[in-house]
Amino acid sequence: MRRRKIIWLIPVVISVLAWAIFAIPQYLVGIHQRSVTRELAAWEEDYRGIESHQDAVRTAEMIEYVQQYYVPKDGYRSTPRIEAALERQRQETVAAFIGSLRQYTGQNFGDDAAKWRAFLHASATERAAEKGEIETTAQPAP
Repeated sequence: MRRRKIIWLIPVVISVLAWAIFAIPQYLVGIHQRSVTRELAAWEEDYRGIESHQDAVRTAEMIEYVQQYYVPKDGYRSTPRIEAALERQRQETVAAFIGSLRQYTGQNFGDDAAKWRAFLHASATERAAEKGEIETTAQPAP
């Protein structure tokens, strides 16, 4: 009788361990993805109001960063519900950044961070030249 209980218990223990091997990492990733979702929401608020050129540059840089920040992929999977919430917040955060940049610059480069950075660099160079802080034409060497 005791031997039957042990024989019956072994497959149960193996099944529980097999389940835990897959469930525990998914659970832990889910905790992390919810944290990332909250972080993205906080960044959305932090970068909402652009008051200076420096703010605009940081916001443009954040577009690319947010697009690549803990994106679900093999080895970093949770439940479909948690992943959907994360992606929805990622899109909302990027959209808020774009809206702030559009309002500040009057331009619209969508979610192309490289174009935003290039435009902001060019406009900073232009403003500096207008103020006489830099020369816009090359001077011949003496």
